[in-house]
Amino acid sequence: MAKFDQSCEPPSHVSAKRAARILEAYGADPARWPVAERAGTLAALNKFPELANARQSAAGMDEFLGGAPEYTPSADLVRRISAAAVHEAAKPCWQAWLAGLIRVSGTPMGLLQPVATLFVAVTLGLVAGAFIPGRDNDAMAEEFMLLAFGPAYQMQTFEEAGGAE
Repeated sequence: MAKFDQSCEPPSHVSAKRAARILEAYGADPARWPVAERAGTLAALNKFPELANARQSAAGMDEFLGGAPEYTPSADLVRRISAAAVHEAAKPCWQAWLAGLIRVSGTPMGLLQPVATLFVAVTLGLVAGAFIPGRDNDAMAEEFMLLAFGPAYQMQTFEEAGGAE
């Protein structure tokens, strides 16, 4: 039995596209980058010289945002945001994958929609199988053999049935 891999750690290799996204999202300072991708992002910066412009742009944005005044949110805002946050980190990898596959929303159908769809398909299949008349398989096989082997098969069938005695 194969052991299920419980690790959700991304690989240490980071592509140029992913490194550019990290620079865009987290800025130019490596201390702000995701720890699991930090070494890979630094390696990508050394490997792909075209990322130097992206890092300079991120540094400019960091400088611009650093000049903005500090804002301390109210306790009520912090409480509302914390209450609304969904903690995905506690889920095992397979549950996070399943949640991404079937999004359970606040709609009335939620998870019931795929189940209802499967139920309707099975019900239609059972009804069709019960009420639509089938074809005679022996007659179909006989027609196929006659078409495939022609008069020789017809003569053999005639002799096996005890014909021309």
